[in-house]
Amino acid sequence: MMTPLAEGRVQTREEILYQESQIKTRNVVKRAFGVWKRRFPILSRGISVRLIRVPGIIIATAVLHNLAIQQNENVPPEDPDFPVLLEEVMMHSSQQLQQRGTRNLERTLLIEEYFARL
Repeated sequence: MMTPLAEGRVQTREEILYQESQIKTRNVVKRAFGVWKRRFPILSRGISVRLIRVPGIIIATAVLHNLAIQQNENVPPEDPDFPVLLEEVMMHSSQQLQQRGTRNLERTLLIEEYFARL
């Protein structure tokens, strides 16, 4: 998982480009997961079945979600009884990685080898 650079770490042009791309991509992914979780509230609530069944449920909901998109089904409205929790989990995970000072070699190479050429 590519994480954003820590605050105050963004200094070069390529780091700025990486940070902007990372934020834009993350927002698209968060919206997509949010719609998926609104369509299938079990994904927000938590799946309380035996662990061996969880991957099948996730795959089945993903397939059904993609079929609904292909059939131009309406996006389900937000349900206050089942808030989308993904945002908090992603933010917490990202912050934990940054706080640990994890050096992300792949991220550094991506910035140096791809974003430097833009």
